[in-house]
Amino acid sequence: MTESRGDGGRIRRFTLPVQTRTKFRPAAGRDFSIEQIAASDQYETSRTRDHIAKLMLWGGASALAAALVVSIISHSFSPLGAVWAVVGPFAGGIVTYYFYRDPKR
Repeated sequence: MTESRGDGGRIRRFTLPVQTRTKFRPAAGRDFSIEQIAASDQYETSRTRDHIAKLMLWGGASALAAALVVSIISHSFSPLGAVWAVVGPFAGGIVTYYFYRDPKR
């Protein structure tokens, strides 16, 4: 819908023509299982979460390897400690999520 100022400050409203004919008509078909859709969505979410966790672990491992090389060259392990202070909690959280055993089971 568009508005335009006409003569005398009045607002005139113009509407666009609406196409009443649709290309496809709804039809009743056979039922499908909603559980299949939910299971597919859960699989996609789980798979994405796994990829993100693997990416974070590989990134952390490569950062630790780079810090180790810098530490060996500089004869000081403070760069390794600094990187581990950042990577360690993330790695611990990911490992705990995937390998935690529920004591109630």
